[in-house]
Amino acid sequence: MARRVAVAALTYGVSAAALSEVLDIRDRGDRTAMAVYQPKYDILAEGSLDGWQETDSAAEITSAEFERVWAPAREAITNWPA
Repeated sequence: MARRVAVAALTYGVSAAALSEVLDIRDRGDRTAMAVYQPKYDILAEGSLDGWQETDSAAEITSAEFERVWAPAREAITNWPA
């Protein structure tokens, strides 16, 4: 999973993590940056994604739909106070 977004019933983003960012922080060994990143943007799913279709809250969406939700979620979360 390269990116993850979760949207609350109020239609605003509640998480928006990006694999590229997580890997960059990990590769730099920057524990402080990771400690700041994870509570703000959440974490990515680890392990197998098998069975996601059976999860009540999961839905398959197109790439365009994901991008339509990702961008405003990420912007809103980025602008939250630290």
